[in-house]
Amino acid sequence: MLKTKKVVSKSMMYIAFVISTLLAGFIQGVSGFGAGIVFMSIIPYFLSVISSATISNFMSVFLNLMMSYHYRKSMKINLLLMPALFFILGGTISILFVTKINTEFLKLVLGIFLIVLAVYFSLFSDKVKIKANVMTMFICGFISGICDGLFGIGGPLMVLFFLPLTHSKEEYLGTISTFFSIVCTYNMILRVFQGLFTVFLLPYALISILMVFIGLQIGNRVVAKIDDQLLKKLTYIFIGVSGLITFVTSL
Repeated sequence: MLKTKKVVSKSMMYIAFVISTLLAGFIQGVSGFGAGIVFMSIIPYFLSVISSATISNFMSVFLNLMMSYHYRKSMKINLLLMPALFFILGGTISILFVTKINTEFLKLVLGIFLIVLAVYFSLFSDKVKIKANVMTMFICGFISGICDGLFGIGGPLMVLFFLPLTHSKEEYLGTISTFFSIVCTYNMILRVFQGLFTVFLLPYALISILMVFIGLQIGNRVVAKIDDQLLKKLTYIFIGVSGLITFVTSL
């Protein structure tokens, strides 16, 4: 009986893993972020937060590289360097100390923060004028790097940074996916050196590549049929939903 229960439990985990990675690829393809949020709202029920964040990081590297190639002609390179450096700084600090931090409490704070941001930008996005200066690059990049290192969720603040500074959905998606290609690759290398990526996680990592690829193809078809304003509204809504999911799953 015990053996049967173990097999069923493992089967359920693989089903959840396949569904979450497929949905992650779709959401990322439409909004330019969110793969980690979808993944981290489900998989920590089966694996530890640290292991889940490591797989999320691995998955995000390949997902963003595929998106960067797809939108390679539309990216704004001048917006990438400084935020990436600050993101890497925040990510490095959090990955080095992740095993010593109460991540569940921080997830609670992060969830509330995302909900507040989503409500604010949904109501006042037309009045909010974000400038590409060192201060906004540091705040968005550094905090996003910390969140990515702790939870595998580094997208929302960078969305709020890039979305107002780009002029089309293609330019936005090309810029943010290239940004995440750079920082996620660095964070993944750091996780490997920290011993966080183990042989045990390899099967899940390989499955994630296939499923996010399928989800991304579906997402690309949806993006082609919506306009820029609808994309912005959907993105802000998803930030709010992601905050609510993060908050609830931390209780």
